[in-house]
Amino acid sequence: MSARLGQERGLTLIELMVAASLMLIISAAALTTLDQAVRIGGNSQRRLDQQDRVRTAVRSIVHEIRDVAASPERPTIIEQADDYNVVFKTVVDGGTTGDNTMHLQRVRFCLAGDRNSATVRQQTQSWTDATPPAIPSTTSCPSSAWGSSKVVAEDITNRAGSQERPIFNYRRTTAGEVQSISIKLFLDADRLREPPEVLAETGVFLRNQNRVPEARFTATPAGIGHVLLNASDSVDPEDQPIEVRWFDGAKAIGRGTIFDYNAKTRGTHQITVEVTDVGGLVSRVGPVSVVVP
Repeated sequence: MSARLGQERGLTLIELMVAASLMLIISAAALTTLDQAVRIGGNSQRRLDQQDRVRTAVRSIVHEIRDVAASPERPTIIEQADDYNVVFKTVVDGGTTGDNTMHLQRVRFCLAGDRNSATVRQQTQSWTDATPPAIPSTTSCPSSAWGSSKVVAEDITNRAGSQERPIFNYRRTTAGEVQSISIKLFLDADRLREPPEVLAETGVFLRNQNRVPEARFTATPAGIGHVLLNASDSVDPEDQPIEVRWFDGAKAIGRGTIFDYNAKTRGTHQITVEVTDVGGLVSRVGPVSVVVP
């Protein structure tokens, strides 16, 4: 009887302690795995949220810039083109704008704030006169000289720390010559924790942006006191008509693509050609020394 009871007495204290320790180890491992899964899931969700925010911001900027391409006012619609600031004219949908019959308004995107907490701002300027007003001050972002301001994106890290990563990139930056804009936005909601910053980038080609014409000319002797000035090789990128003016030094001497200049005095003259397109953009070549026979 006693032998049978000895066989049924169960686990010893040491065995119970070992089993409890194993259970604690297994529980701790399970909790660690669960914590890691929750943390990874949270990081993934925050990354998706950041990606959605930065994509939404880029789409908002592109939507406005694409309206530039549809603007009926072609000349210099991109008026300022900087790394963190762009100013352009666009079209207002509907509404009464007085003598502003083309329904134009001016739009600005700029980077505001310090390097650790930056936002992209959109500012607009409206008018009712036929002639657009001067560009408001862009020395600060936002600027109180503009009519309105709203936040397009927060937690922008293009300039975080010592980094200098332009938001806007252009093949050309001169007003009237901007043909395309590429946009890069870096965003990080919390730089001290995961996930890392995210990037959204895209580009816009301005099909209707006016470009500066290219002036060229030749000069051919055409008899005593005469020289034939020819600017027919001048080029307008949009194949629009151009106006040609000729100068001898500072003196305007005539108009026309081909001009027979009666200089009256023989010898060397300083000739300049000036070419103007329909949008008012000007290109010049000269002064060039031309010998009049």
